[in-house]
Amino acid sequence: MARNVDPAPQNRWCMLLRLQPQSGLTIAKNWLRHDCSTAAFYAWRRRLAVQPGTVATTASLSVT
Repeated sequence: MARNVDPAPQNRWCMLLRLQPQSGLTIAKNWLRHDCSTAAFYAWRRRLAVQPGTVATTASLSVT
């Protein structure tokens, strides 16, 4: 049975990941500003990069 997944968190993280390079901050400082841990950043980046059809790919997610 397929699980209904709320797309809101995925969309939020996709947007935040795309904006990371533009922030001019380190990953730790930027995610602290968003009340998120650095571990959450890497977990979501990994999670979104492996899903087919997502906008966030490893090529578009540069680490600063």
